[in-house]
Amino acid sequence: MAVEAGCPAPTAALLGHPRLELCGMDVRPALRFSLRPPVMMLRLLCRYEDQLGAPVYYEQNPEDITCTDSSGNVLKISHVCSESEKSQRPFHGDPVRICMRSPAPDSSAEWVRLRGSLLFAFGEETAELDPVTFFLEKEEARVRVPLPDSSGKEVTLSLKKYPEAWGLKVEGDMDFHFSSFLVRDEEGMALPEYAWRQGSSFFPSSGQESGKSRFWETGYLVPEKIRSLKVTVSYWNKVALRRIPLDLRIGAGGMMAP
Repeated sequence: MAVEAGCPAPTAALLGHPRLELCGMDVRPALRFSLRPPVMMLRLLCRYEDQLGAPVYYEQNPEDITCTDSSGNVLKISHVCSESEKSQRPFHGDPVRICMRSPAPDSSAEWVRLRGSLLFAFGEETAELDPVTFFLEKEEARVRVPLPDSSGKEVTLSLKKYPEAWGLKVEGDMDFHFSSFLVRDEEGMALPEYAWRQGSSFFPSSGQESGKSRFWETGYLVPEKIRSLKVTVSYWNKVALRRIPLDLRIGAGGMMAP
């Protein structure tokens, strides 16, 4: 659910009783032999009291938020995203983690100020992709699975044999919100997870925005007698947006009164 720069912010109801906490503020120096200036990374956490679904990844328009430092410089935010604090397994009531990226403030600045609105997305309903059967005589297989709606979008589901386990992976674009795998053997028995890994999104260079993607991978111990696995992927297909007003000053000692 990425939003293109310059587009108006979607209409959203206010989130009930939000409480923002500062998790981190890092200034990363310019890379050697690079023209990229130093950048500031801000990480916030939002707790709330609304009875909503699971927070899922949402990338909002950076122009919804302005950032200035105490020296009067305007720091144009280049990226704002939010997701569940427990991003591997988003669940109802999870706190929302927010990440922002902007140019670094002036070296003499005592604080930075953020003003505008934050938007969060909450998954309200789940749906299932059509089940896929993998035959284990092949050590690696991959299949494209269409979403059961009119969007025409697909995800990639793959199974690969590693020395210690079989790895099951689903990969989709930024609008795909994974919920869970259900893996059954030929007898219909569900297999427990062995290990878990989530792939973070990547941010290609300008002009390649459509290439953004994320993946989720789980390992399974599969007895040698099993010849095939039936896999069902569950995902969040209905998402509601909530908004919170933002006016924060952040200094070396943490958050300050505006």
